[in-house]
Amino acid sequence: MVQSIDPQGKANLTRFATDVRYSNKISRSVMDVHLTYNHEEASFDDAYFLPPGALGGLFTDGVLQSYGLTGQELTAELITRLVLGKHNVELGIGSRRGIANNDYDRCNYVVQNGSPIPVPAGPVQDYIDGDALFVREYNKSDAHILLRDQYTFTHDLALDAGLRIDYNGDYGTVVNPRLGLEWMAGQYADITLLYGESSILPTVIQQSSNGLFTALGDGNLKPAEMRMVELAINQTITPALALDANIFSYRQSDDIGAIPDSDSPNGSRFANLSSNEVGHGLKLLSNWQPSSPWSVSAGVAFQRNTTVYSDNETAPHWQPYLESTYQTLSDWTTNISVFGVSQRDRRDGDLRADIDNYTITNVAIQSPRLFEKTQITLDIQNVFDVDAREDVATEIENDVPVWPQRVLIGINSTF
Repeated sequence: MVQSIDPQGKANLTRFATDVRYSNKISRSVMDVHLTYNHEEASFDDAYFLPPGALGGLFTDGVLQSYGLTGQELTAELITRLVLGKHNVELGIGSRRGIANNDYDRCNYVVQNGSPIPVPAGPVQDYIDGDALFVREYNKSDAHILLRDQYTFTHDLALDAGLRIDYNGDYGTVVNPRLGLEWMAGQYADITLLYGESSILPTVIQQSSNGLFTALGDGNLKPAEMRMVELAINQTITPALALDANIFSYRQSDDIGAIPDSDSPNGSRFANLSSNEVGHGLKLLSNWQPSSPWSVSAGVAFQRNTTVYSDNETAPHWQPYLESTYQTLSDWTTNISVFGVSQRDRRDGDLRADIDNYTITNVAIQSPRLFEKTQITLDIQNVFDVDAREDVATEIENDVPVWPQRVLIGINSTF
């Protein structure tokens, strides 16, 4: 975001991650233990949220912001799987704890009396009470319980039922059930009917934004709840060709979106919307392997929803996709992928011109194993340097550039 608003700005991210997994089989049961620890430091310095001379010359040096954040997260999960006759039972329990600190927050502006216009505050200075980008400290913890039963009625009909119970100190207890019925309709076709519920937690920005560059945050937001019904069909045409089709419909309540608010610095705030969002869509995918070293995937996704003020208003209606992978006899692998984003609406009340469609082409080349243990990958993203933009906020006139052209080199070594 920072580099999109200010192309010359620099954002720094340092991340340390550990992942430990242990599995033990006891008779007809399996026990899995999963531990993760993540440490992250992120910062940006002297980012120009508005350029030099902004607001009629009020800001000679521009509207500047510097920000630093340090965070840690520890998660632990224990899952046991049991086979009881025709039942495959899964029981799980887990917990997560996250801590984040705003190390520094410096700016050269203040916001006064709910005005959307920042007021100069002299040179860049440390955090001004009430005007920090986000709150100074976060301390979050939650726990969950998983219950799942896969029951086989006959050799071609099975029921999959599950329940997840989450507890969070801010939101209380959230219960999400899931139910699926799978039918093997012949040797080469599978049909699955699914129903599920899920919760979408508020983001840090939605909870604690200062309301200057995005909508004003609200620490009392509730999780959004979604209920979805999906029909999935998988058909194997030939050993080299398979087709997948997914049709879905969903209803989302308490969705979080930005609504007008004259008391907010930029005139909007995040809130749980009173209306329900109703949407539907489909996804078609084909996988074709014309020869042993060559595979091709092609698909298209469509979705449409009826929400006003929600960020989902700007979601694309159509997303086509094409990918080709070829592996030579010497084990060099080339992957070419092309995807498009089209037909996106503006938010209700947004009078800006329609946002342009875009098509991105990526190319990745992977070497064979060198010295038996090392592989090198060359990844070229946005080969044709397409100007791709996303509607993040109405306050950003020309939208936010995404998918910059870049070249990445990766080295994967096994010890």
